[in-house]
Amino acid sequence: MLKYKDTYFVVKQKDSTGKPSINKDDNYIRCKRGVQIYRYNSSTLAIQFNTNGYAKNRLKELSDIGIQFTSLQRGDDEQTYTFSESDLSEVADIVKAKKRIKRDLTDEQRNVLRERMKSLSKNNK
Repeated sequence: MLKYKDTYFVVKQKDSTGKPSINKDDNYIRCKRGVQIYRYNSSTLAIQFNTNGYAKNRLKELSDIGIQFTSLQRGDDEQTYTFSESDLSEVADIVKAKKRIKRDLTDEQRNVLRERMKSLSKNNK
């Protein structure tokens, strides 16, 4: 998933104590409403929904645009499906994956922001 870190917010999974997982490959793309997209195997990704209603609506949208997915597991509240990695951009658009926005700043803009951050950190002490 790290190859998508410049396009999407890729975050590390946390264990039950709130610490980042020691597995370096245990990361996912964060999406709206708690949806997670993560690697299932070398060519397949998985998408986990935490509510069945939201999953049902998004799966209908995915089917309508021709995305093929397979049910991996279904619980009382959550569902997980697998899909081809080549469909990531379409899936990410529908589940509203958080995108990373790169801003090209001039040196002057960077310096202004640095000064602002310094003044904010001094005010908080």
